[in-house]
Amino acid sequence: MARGLRSILVLLGAILALKTAWAQKPTNVGVKITRKPVEQSSMAITFYNSEYQPMYSSLSQCELLVRRAAKHGGKRIQFVPTHYWYDKDNERFAPNTCHPDNWALQNKVDWYCQKFEWNSDCRPWDASALQTFSTGIKNCLKVAASLFDEILFAPHLDDGLKRGKWRNMLHNDPLWKDPNGYSFWDIMHKPILDAANAVLPAGKTFWFAVEGRGSMQLRHFASLV
Repeated sequence: MARGLRSILVLLGAILALKTAWAQKPTNVGVKITRKPVEQSSMAITFYNSEYQPMYSSLSQCELLVRRAAKHGGKRIQFVPTHYWYDKDNERFAPNTCHPDNWALQNKVDWYCQKFEWNSDCRPWDASALQTFSTGIKNCLKVAASLFDEILFAPHLDDGLKRGKWRNMLHNDPLWKDPNGYSFWDIMHKPILDAANAVLPAGKTFWFAVEGRGSMQLRHFASLV
């Protein structure tokens, strides 16, 4: 009996609360919103050199990503081109796994490498691979400039051995040249900036990050970047 009475009282209280809420008039009637919502930019992420040259059509995968992004009607696009580093010390770990101490283990660059496709080995940079990236990113940026007002770049450097290493813990001097004669500046920064200078017309906004999520690089080599 007491439990039934308690349930009835709770129900009556809920009904009373609803009536009170319905009786209240909204306080924001006639208030005009003067600020526009912040636009969320589309993102074009590329991982392989094959994405910078025509593969399945007259356009590269990078250019196709840009054109698809433009269909959403935004004015901004962010590029995330990805290259790789090779640390021989990481060969002792099993590939395609996430190790519990990855967040704490400092990584180093023995050399930079690039992948042509998803299942390709990570091969050291050479003149041909650099030309593929330089030409492809220039063509892709040219398409972006015709479709967007604002272009952002956040380059990424990933673990070339697929050991799940964290780029935030990568000790990486962007001007240091690896044994094959290439620096991060050579393979990433210079091609992008050269492309921007070549194809971006006046009036376009260009944002450029030295490296996305590379905090150790910024801490140790801030004067260089």
